[in-house]
Amino acid sequence: MFKGGNIITKVIVAVGMKPKRKLKVVEVKLGREKALGIADYENFNILVDPRQKPYEYLNTMVHELIHHMSPSWEENRVKWWANRISRFLWSHNYRQVKQ
Repeated sequence: MFKGGNIITKVIVAVGMKPKRKLKVVEVKLGREKALGIADYENFNILVDPRQKPYEYLNTMVHELIHHMSPSWEENRVKWWANRISRFLWSHNYRQVKQ
């Protein structure tokens, strides 16, 4: 450890890369945008319309996460992977618990 941060942070800053930020899910009614979700790259957010059924909500979150992870992918590829991952999680009883 170096004073003022760890070695990884120092290397990232030295190379010119931005340190990783936490991606945040924000629930917003997106009726006007005619979308179920939006990958907000500027603010590092995933915007999700909360008026979806649970499985659709999961699929939307996964879909927008893939957009953040692979912004160069075409929409069809993102949809295919989001559907596959969502089906896997759902079939293994992943469910969101509202608090």
